[in-house]
Amino acid sequence: MEKSYALRKSNKNFVIATSFFLMLSIPLIVYELLNQKTTFDTREDAFEEIEVSEENPCVISLPNVNPYTLEVGKSIRVLVDAEVEDGGGITSLSIADTTGESIFSQTYGDSPNVISSSFIYTPSKTGIISLLGAIKKADGTSLGCKISSPYDVQGLQAISNNSAPEFTTDPNDSTPSRNLSTGTEYSYTVKAKDIDKDRINYFVYFTPGENWLKQTVIKDGSDGNLEIIFKGQPDKAASYLVSVLAHDGYSNHLSTQTWVLNVSPNANDTPDVKITAPAEGTRLTVGDMLSVSWTASDLNMIVKYELYITKYPFDESKWIPINTDIQFSRATYEYNTSKLEPGTYNLIVRAIDNQDPAGVGMALSQEVIIADKDGNVPETPVLTPEKEGNKNQEKGKEDDKEKEKIDTDDSIYLKIPQVINMTPSETDSFADKKVMIKGTIIPSINASIDDDTIMFKLDDEDITKKISINKIGNGEYTLIYQPEEDLGTGEHKAIIAFTDTNGLAIEKAWSFTIADTTPQTNPIEQHEEETDTYTIFGYKISKKIITIIGVGILIIILATIFPFVLSSVWKEENKVKEEAIGTEVLPSTPQDETHYSPITTNNDLRDKMKLDIETIKNTSTEEKVDAVTTNNDNTFEPAIPTEEELRELQISTSTNPSETATQEEAYT
Repeated sequence: MEKSYALRKSNKNFVIATSFFLMLSIPLIVYELLNQKTTFDTREDAFEEIEVSEENPCVISLPNVNPYTLEVGKSIRVLVDAEVEDGGGITSLSIADTTGESIFSQTYGDSPNVISSSFIYTPSKTGIISLLGAIKKADGTSLGCKISSPYDVQGLQAISNNSAPEFTTDPNDSTPSRNLSTGTEYSYTVKAKDIDKDRINYFVYFTPGENWLKQTVIKDGSDGNLEIIFKGQPDKAASYLVSVLAHDGYSNHLSTQTWVLNVSPNANDTPDVKITAPAEGTRLTVGDMLSVSWTASDLNMIVKYELYITKYPFDESKWIPINTDIQFSRATYEYNTSKLEPGTYNLIVRAIDNQDPAGVGMALSQEVIIADKDGNVPETPVLTPEKEGNKNQEKGKEDDKEKEKIDTDDSIYLKIPQVINMTPSETDSFADKKVMIKGTIIPSINASIDDDTIMFKLDDEDITKKISINKIGNGEYTLIYQPEEDLGTGEHKAIIAFTDTNGLAIEKAWSFTIADTTPQTNPIEQHEEETDTYTIFGYKISKKIITIIGVGILIIILATIFPFVLSSVWKEENKVKEEAIGTEVLPSTPQDETHYSPITTNNDLRDKMKLDIETIKNTSTEEKVDAVTTNNDNTFEPAIPTEEELRELQISTSTNPSETATQEEAYT
């Protein structure tokens, strides 16, 4: 018996539900096909830097290093800023790790509404790190702290080793060379890379008072790649000092590339000077002899050499003369370091020729570290107490006096002041027209920031009075500007400048872009958009919308009729299958090699036989007796034609010769 394959009721419900789902999904597909500008790309929802706000009342941040590449065993500074508007102020702050172990805690007796605290944290193992922070308010409620970062991460991660950025280009590859004439076009591209993709903070220094060498930033280092093109035409002969410093936030990850450009007048060349010793960084103890040697070449006669040592090669006023009248035939010098303070120095050799004006060539040595008798170098990245008479003290800022000195592995204090961690970066493009703009300023070593010299400009407008200052310590401020009005679309330029108490000044400029979110269409597209509408009751309605509505109505109609049609089909199918149950199957045709030819029905033969039977019925009894045979049981049967008679009769009535032959074969 044939099996029935009718669907179960549960399967029918599943098919109906699936059909409805597919039909109702069609409008979304149609809309996406018609509206090609729509996108479901979520990359624009990247993690953004969090600032203290009503939504985020407590924020944890790392001011100097990449929070996703912290180095195990290195101490870093962590900042916590919080602000509440109600609840009676903040009474305490607590920071713990995922195990619940306390990392930092502090109480506030006066319950301020705003706090800014910092602590030192040292990762002990590699992997994901979670810092869980909370502030407690006077009313007993608590608020959690969120981790903020300019990087596209949410959290912290430590690695076993973090590498310093490295320069991948050489100043000797400058065009035409480091020795050139006035009016000659100079070009050199500086490139540096950080394999950990840490942000590269960079500083460019050029001979003070000179501005012919221009720099164009191609890659600002925010993604671990720095590229700066230097170009210009010198208008006067001299020796110019250029230096690029780069670091990733860690104290010992400082890389420097310094070179001298010797520019000769058209009628004279500038001496080409090279310091051959010390060839590499050298470490000595106070009182040791320092050996210096050099080479020089010039088309004219060199009349003398000058030798200097300094902690500040970028400030000629701070050069310490060793000997300014060394004979032209001499190329070595021995110097006793007993009169120097421990610290890090550079040697400078100058060569002067006999021309008028004289050609002056210059060379700068590698660093020379001079330690005290105990092997210590006091000039380390440590903040020193503020000088007596500091402006902050004069203003009575007692909180600055009380600030704790911070000595960590992410403290970068150089011989020159710095502006670092500027945001937005030059590679950023924001749709937010009120994006926060900020940068961190750090004075030179053994100095503090002169508050009165801080300057912040945006698009050539002085906005210094509108900024807020977050003081990380005596020697590190973060300057923050939050626009009150929307910034215009396009490129914007920000400038931060200040002077420290050593009298050293720094100015840093960078740019960022506010994206134009207004859809841009050309006249052809605009015309197509205007003609692709219907006006209904005075309103312009897009043909796409009309199409979607029409498709939706059609789908609703189909969704209403489809279940009934589907049900009718199933019922008809089941009825057919039920009727098929119990039906016998005819035996199959034998599959042997015997060939059978069916007996073809002959209508004439059938009619003749019927005629013979009728004739017998109409004959008399006597005639019937003659037409039948008598059996043993005295019964009578009609005389049935023999097989031979039937065959001859059928063949004789056939009109088709081939059929006749076939019939003969069949009977045979």
